[in-house]
Amino acid sequence: MTGTEEIESPVAGPSMSLRRFQDPPTASHMSSASSLGPSISRIISTGITYDPASTCDSGAVSASSDPSLAGRRRKPDSSRIRPAGTTSAPASPPISVDSERGGVVTTPQPIMELDQDEKHEENEHLPAQAVDIEHAPCEDDPREWSYMKKHFVLIMITFAFLGPLIAASIYNPVIEQIKEDLHASNVEIGLSLSLYILCQGWFPVMWASIAEIIGRKPVYLSSYFLYTIATTVASRSPNMPTLVAMRAVMAIGSAAVTCLGAGTLADVFEVHERGKKLGFFYGVSLVGPAIGPFLGGLLGHAFGWRSTLYFLAAYAAVVDCLFFFFPDTWRKERSRIYQKAVRNASKRKMHQDEKAQRRATQLDISLSATEKPPSDGDTPRNYDLPEPGSRGQVVVCDERSQDHGSGQAGEKAPVAQHCTETTTFRPTLRDVNPLPSMWTIAKMPTNLLMIGCSGLMFGAQYCIPYTASLTLAKYPYDYNSFKIGLVVLAFGGGSLVGSVIGGRLSDRALAISRRVNKGVNIPEFRLRSTIPFMPFMVGSFLAYGWMAEQHVDIAGIVVILFCTGIFLMLVYSSAFAYLVDANPGQSSSAISFNSLVRGSVGCVLSQIAIPIQTAIGDGGLYTLIAGLLMFTSAGIILIMCKGAKWRDPVHRFHWPWSKWEAEEQDDGPSSRPSMESAASRLGQAQ
Repeated sequence: MTGTEEIESPVAGPSMSLRRFQDPPTASHMSSASSLGPSISRIISTGITYDPASTCDSGAVSASSDPSLAGRRRKPDSSRIRPAGTTSAPASPPISVDSERGGVVTTPQPIMELDQDEKHEENEHLPAQAVDIEHAPCEDDPREWSYMKKHFVLIMITFAFLGPLIAASIYNPVIEQIKEDLHASNVEIGLSLSLYILCQGWFPVMWASIAEIIGRKPVYLSSYFLYTIATTVASRSPNMPTLVAMRAVMAIGSAAVTCLGAGTLADVFEVHERGKKLGFFYGVSLVGPAIGPFLGGLLGHAFGWRSTLYFLAAYAAVVDCLFFFFPDTWRKERSRIYQKAVRNASKRKMHQDEKAQRRATQLDISLSATEKPPSDGDTPRNYDLPEPGSRGQVVVCDERSQDHGSGQAGEKAPVAQHCTETTTFRPTLRDVNPLPSMWTIAKMPTNLLMIGCSGLMFGAQYCIPYTASLTLAKYPYDYNSFKIGLVVLAFGGGSLVGSVIGGRLSDRALAISRRVNKGVNIPEFRLRSTIPFMPFMVGSFLAYGWMAEQHVDIAGIVVILFCTGIFLMLVYSSAFAYLVDANPGQSSSAISFNSLVRGSVGCVLSQIAIPIQTAIGDGGLYTLIAGLLMFTSAGIILIMCKGAKWRDPVHRFHWPWSKWEAEEQDDGPSSRPSMESAASRLGQAQ
């Protein structure tokens, strides 16, 4: 080596320095260095080598290399760069370069860790990473439970959900007996049916918000107890108004399990197995509307209409007792609503103390600072907002100040905050207000469209047992309640088969997406499994309507009902699983909002189905329903194509009229477009 300059390595400790070649490295140097990795190749290409004889104490840079650097020392800042897990920078490992032989010998270097301040500076320039709230650390993680414990939860929730769905249809075969015994009118009978569906759809929103604050198990116990009491009272109703009121209370009590069931399973099972479990959960539960008429006809024929409510009360009492052994799957660390409630509580406490401080100042209670230094009780308090995963406590801190030796008189600088007291978070009515969580779900275009599609499918599903009971009771079938229940049972069996198969297919589609996207779960891939079955879903409803219109043989009715249940649930189960996956941390709120919409749609369809059936027959009624299902299929395909983009946090969904509003703000109110120009702009936007 001819001319060299001594410099210090930017990663070197105080016991080593480097020398820079003035002559370029040879080809043999580069070939041997490249075999040992890019970092060593970079050292050789720049001509830097370790000189064990020299030390950092000399610290001189040769003037032959750069005269301007002669005599200068560059002291390494070891306080800012140190090995991970240590408090001081030890000597760096040796790096040896034999320029004569062209060989390079290295030893592994310790991982270098930056100081916290430097980490903060570096992280400011990095994009924010989304936190997977479903996998937030927590105690007794439900996803790490044993196989038996997880499936106990699955079976428990499924059969708890089955009871209220049986109650919705067990009522139909004994309607004539109720009319005779309680002297009920058709309006009162229709009200008892529609109010049950409506309340069962609207009140899950309330139960879901409460469960995100206090946990799922207390809500299950209290709601099912209310359902049990209301069913017992309804079984002894002396008149029709009492029966209608108790049916509404039954629906309110049973509404909790309809919305919390899917959220409970989402707490326990991972995404890749969730579709199959949700398919079993919803498939078994859908047997309820099918076996309800069978049980109602069997019990009503043998023991009278009150025996149907006795059966429901006994079923509910058994399930409510089993809930005492139910392990709660809710964890506050994984609940967005709970974390938001904690932050709101801390802000509320801070606002209350600020108001109290202002009131004390106005009343001239506190002394001036010149007469008496402010005590800890008089100083303004600051509240550290709890981080996600906090245990529900608001820490009240006192920001103390100290005088600086220099600067303006009286200038004070804040120092470290000292904790003075701890306030335990207590839920209030505003914390369980369901409207904010509903708005959070509704403002997502994917949720709004999918929930609308789900509501139409549920309404179509609910119409079949209701209208089929009336069709089979007339000429030429003239079936009694027991035979009607047996025929409608085919629809429930098909729903069970379709739900289980649909869940497995959606899980398989999601597994394919994980392989294609390198382990990333994209919920829209679940919906791909529904495309082949959408035409069959629409066609089966159309076929059933016209077969019932033409009064074909009962075997044909049974077969088409079974196929209708299969194809409907092959689509619905994937849509149901999509709602859970697309709303991590708030799946119960999404399902409760879905229950609200589908309950409203079911209530409306149950009221208009019979008049339409009477006016234009089964063929006309189910032709209209098939048309609605075509729009449902188009909506699911649209979500499949645009859903990932719409769910992106940086995406803003622009409606066609947003452009007009922007122009109106720029040009003033006088430039508001006329109806003709608005229509032309709408056509251009489309």
